[in-house]
This record gives sequence, structure tokens and C-alpha cells, in this order.
Amino acid sequence: MSSLKKGKRIAIAGMILLFLLAFRWSVVFHVPTYSLRLYRAIQLSRGMDGTAVHSLPISHRLDAKQCENASVRRKAVLEALSEADSTSQRLVLGADRDFSLDHIVDRAFGVRFHLPFDAGFREDLPAKINRSFPYGIGGIALRPSLLMNFSSIGALNAYIYTSVDRMRIRAILETGACTIQVTLLPWVFMDWNAYREGYNASLASHYTDAAGDKDFLVTRMAVNGVFGPQVDYHHGIEAELPRLEEFVRVLNAHGIITFAKHFGYRADYRRDSHGVIPTNGRVDVHEEVVREVTPLRQFVSEDMAVLDQILQQGTANAGIMVGHHVLEAIDPERPASLSPKVFAYLRRRFGESLLTISDSLDMKGAAYGSAGGACSTPADLILVIHPEAWERRDYQEGCGQAMSSSRMERKEILRRILESKMRMGLMEVDLADARNP
Repeated sequence: MSSLKKGKRIAIAGMILLFLLAFRWSVVFHVPTYSLRLYRAIQLSRGMDGTAVHSLPISHRLDAKQCENASVRRKAVLEALSEADSTSQRLVLGADRDFSLDHIVDRAFGVRFHLPFDAGFREDLPAKINRSFPYGIGGIALRPSLLMNFSSIGALNAYIYTSVDRMRIRAILETGACTIQVTLLPWVFMDWNAYREGYNASLASHYTDAAGDKDFLVTRMAVNGVFGPQVDYHHGIEAELPRLEEFVRVLNAHGIITFAKHFGYRADYRRDSHGVIPTNGRVDVHEEVVREVTPLRQFVSEDMAVLDQILQQGTANAGIMVGHHVLEAIDPERPASLSPKVFAYLRRRFGESLLTISDSLDMKGAAYGSAGGACSTPADLILVIHPEAWERRDYQEGCGQAMSSSRMERKEILRRILESKMRMGLMEVDLADARNP
């Protein structure tokens, strides 16, 4: 009897162990089949320094003379990255203490993992991104609670340098006559303004090694871009323009890309979704669909005049963040962030090299009027700060397809993103033999 009981106990223990192993695999390590194969391939090809290594496809072979031409090499790499479907380079994901990439990636791509904001968060964040996005992401956006988690600029920069280095993606392109090596890093963004207040003032008083003008404190941080300055038109902004221009000029000179925001968003012509001013006089784009009813002539003479002034130095290191309000002067049917008409207007005005980014997709208006959901934005970069956005079904349906867009559009978007990274030193294209003789 005792041996029978013992056998039952062993059988039960075995069943429990099998159940726990199955549960752990399905919940902790569950990823779609295609992602699992991709993850294993990355693990097998990961370099000695921990960076991901990829072999890129190539549509045609290069001869020795073409290999020596830097522009030909860059063109071949851009073509290969496009064919490899590296559309995750469009994503800019929020990193925060309270909510982070774990929830976003789970909802958007079905990849589950946990990223608590502690030492483990700092250590595992790059590895998690590399596993979930084989070709990396466009960048990360440092949120306030993360920024305030460090006591000094030096400590923040050390975190950024370590994380970015571990998010390095390397790709190899075999052309027949030569081997081309590509190194790709993410941008590091943060919100910033030009009024010596907000984050500027808070961080200046928080960091022990902060000194000097609060507006330009960001030039001492290891960031590549800022969401700012805010240039929403209001009466009196003309007097602020010299300061705003100086802000953009100084940051751009330090190699920091600025995204003036939010394109046509202003208080005096702001209405709710029905086109009326609410009884409380307040309309918030975070909570509801907002309509901007600025007359076209006034929009051009006021809003665009300010933006023209801000971008007068060119778009090499300056872009535009487009908000989710409906800008009736250009497109009364869709939010500006989802409107092909709005982005066509911007490209006609500022040229094809202009880099654009959507405002965060958690806002109410982001999926309004678009069957493809928020990810159908024509913006080059897609900003996702708050993971709650992915709870909504309309954000999830067709998101991957919308992000990929058509082959031609994808190539144009990726070209702008990758060329901008190349200018900023975040993408290197070299002959492998030259770098590793």
C-alpha cells in the first residue's frame, strides 16, 4: 500500500512539474511561432559582444568598383533593409517607471515579458527590445519618472550609453565582391521646451551636477532628439520667437534633432468633435477628438509663419511632431496625424527630407477616422508612450500591415529614417574588411 501511495505521489508531483513547465513556457516565454524561430536564429548568430547580427538579402550583386563607392554601398544597404522589412525602425517606444515596453509589446506583437523599473529593468531593457524587434526600433523616449530616477546628469548618461550600446544591431551584406557591415543604434528622445520651466526647471533642481541655462541643460545629456519646442500659435508668440529660434539653433548645433510641435494646434480655434466650444470651455486632445477650425488664410499667415521661422535653418536636424487634432484648414475628415493631405502639405512646404513623428498614440483622436488604426499614420516615426492605447481593439487590428504600408512608401520612410541616423552617427555603413582587417 505504501509503495502504491508513493507511486501516486511521484505521479502527481510529475504532473504538477509538467504543468508548471508548460505554464511557464506559455505565459513567460510565449511568442508567436514565427517570432520563436526568429528569436532562436538571433540567439545563434549573436556576436561575442552581445549585439544582434543579421544577414541581409540583396537584390543584385555589386562588383569591386561599386563596393568602393560609399553612396552605392549606402543605397544597397537601404534597399536590403527595406527588403528585410525593418519597419520596426519606425517605432519610438516610451520607457517609464510606471508603465513600459512590456505591456506595449505584449499588446502589439504578442510577445510577453516583464520589465520592472529597477536594476533588472536597466539591465534587461536592451536585450528585450532586441529579442522582440530583430532590426531594432527607431528609438526610445525617456519619460519623466525615468529621468527623475537619476540623481545627476552623469548617472543618466551612463545609463543611456550602456543601454544604447546593448541595443546595437549589426547586419552583414554579402555583395559578391565585398562584405558590407552595417551598425544601427536607436535614437534617445525626451520631451523638452524652451521656456525655462517644466522638465527643464524640475531636472535642473533635481540633478546635483546641473548648472547654467535650464533650457540648454539637455545639451549635456546623451540624447539625440527632443519633442520640442512647442510652437502652438497664440497671441504673443511672435515675441517669443527669438528665444525659440535660439533654442532650435543651439540644440541642432549640438547634433540634437528638434521636433517642433504640434502643427496647427491652438486654443482660440479649438472645438470639440461636434465643432462647438464645450460649456466648461476646455477641450483636451488626450481625452477626446479635437477640431481646429482656424480659417486657411489665418492658418497660413500665423501658424505656418511661426513654423517657417523655426525651420528656416533647414531640416537636417529639425523635424515636426504632428498632433491628433482634426485640422480643418487642410483635411476636415481625419486627424492631422493620420491625414495623407497634411503630410503631403508638409513635404511640399519643407521638402522630402523632412523627418516627421506622430504624437503619442494613446490619445483619443489617434484612431479616429482611420480603418487601419493609429499605426496608419503617414508620419515617419510612430510614437507610443502609454501602453493603455493597445487595450483598444482598433489600435491592434491591422497595425502591422499599416506600419509596413506599401513597398514604395516603406522605402521612402525608411530612407528618411536611416539617412537621418546616418547623419547623426547612429548608422554606419563600412566595408567589413576595412573595419576588421
